[in-house]
Amino acid sequence: MKKAFSEILNKEVSAEEVNKNESLKVGLKCRDCVIPMSHRRAHKWYESVVTACFVRQQEHIESCQYYAVGQMGILARLSDDDVLSRLDKKNFIFRLTMIHDELDGK
Repeated sequence: MKKAFSEILNKEVSAEEVNKNESLKVGLKCRDCVIPMSHRRAHKWYESVVTACFVRQQEHIESCQYYAVGQMGILARLSDDDVLSRLDKKNFIFRLTMIHDELDGK
């Protein structure tokens, strides 16, 4: 996550802001489900630079926009009401395709 809620400032902060001000590492929460978050500083890893980010300390609640399994379930249900029971019975494989770039300039 690139943003989290800071209890110190009582507003959203970016990972870069916390990177610059270490005192903001205390009291970070998910901005949607308010679970505790940790901050990871920007650092080098082999030849690459890993940007600063927030990491959850426990699982997001199911209704949280950052709970990946829950969000995939919602998308699956929107495509077919019975898709989840079919997946449980291993009747077929569910593939989620994400579009990263614009299609035809739209």
